[in-house]
Amino acid sequence: MILKFQPEDFKVKEVLDLKFDEKGNYIYFLLKKKNWTTMKALNELSKRTKCNDFGYAGLKDYAGITEQFVSCLRKYENMLKRVKIKDISIKILGYGTKQIGLGMLEGNDFDIIVRGLKKSADVPDEFVNYFGQQRFGGEFRANTHLVGKYLMKRDYEKAFFEYVLRDYETETKDHREFRRKLREKLDFKIIPRYLINEISVVRIFTETKDYKKAMLSLPKRLLTLFLQAYQAYLFNLYLKIKVADEVEVLGFDSKPDEIYTNLLKKEGIELKDFKTEFYNLHAGKREGIVKVTKLKVYPFKGSSQRFRFFLPKGSYATVFLEQVFEST
Repeated sequence: MILKFQPEDFKVKEVLDLKFDEKGNYIYFLLKKKNWTTMKALNELSKRTKCNDFGYAGLKDYAGITEQFVSCLRKYENMLKRVKIKDISIKILGYGTKQIGLGMLEGNDFDIIVRGLKKSADVPDEFVNYFGQQRFGGEFRANTHLVGKYLMKRDYEKAFFEYVLRDYETETKDHREFRRKLREKLDFKIIPRYLINEISVVRIFTETKDYKKAMLSLPKRLLTLFLQAYQAYLFNLYLKIKVADEVEVLGFDSKPDEIYTNLLKKEGIELKDFKTEFYNLHAGKREGIVKVTKLKVYPFKGSSQRFRFFLPKGSYATVFLEQVFEST
């Protein structure tokens, strides 16, 4: 099974119920991008428009063509209209009184072509709702959960090493090389200029020799994503042991069952670790099994097949398709 062979093979459109108000202080726009992560696209927009507070309902991965809703203060409208960035387009939608946020997303419509198939597969209308690889940093560097674990344990030196210095065979040759050079000589000038956060962390550490100060200088939103990645990692471990309609996502206020108790012991984590200096992770619930709706399966053609479907927020198309084809 080959996913994302080319950007046009993986199309994602957010589904969001926006409330418009001509008197609102926020401008809403549709961000369409090809082979840009959400964060890198917004960082580039920030440079061009001087807006440093974009609101968004979800993070989209690098590979593919994605459309998502974004907000910023209305005063940046003219600069947004003038922005021209390769493989990024902006469509102004209107105005509103609320900043777009993570809780507003209803889900995503997917239009995906899967290649490298030997035959068609039976397509179920539900699947086990694991967190996908994107939650852990993507296919090239899936380690955000490890950074989160070290932050929870307040082991800032290990968090620093994992975030900046450790190289993975799945990374590009250039990335492996600069991380290896950094381990020999810690100089932020070695880091590619587009890795803004890594540059900042290394610069602050070289100035202060303080791992904690360096790591906690990262944007709170990013630090929180690291913690939530570790929550997701524990959730996935649980699901591999026991599939249920609904499964707890661990937090400091959890009452873990036997499975979670054993997992925490094995991981060397206590519930108190879910309370950090910058964010407290509350317990939550997440569906263990998810229904797939608006499903349309196109005829098998050559060695590829096209699928269109809707998934609720927090569910991953890649996880669904991996389960569809795991037995073929």
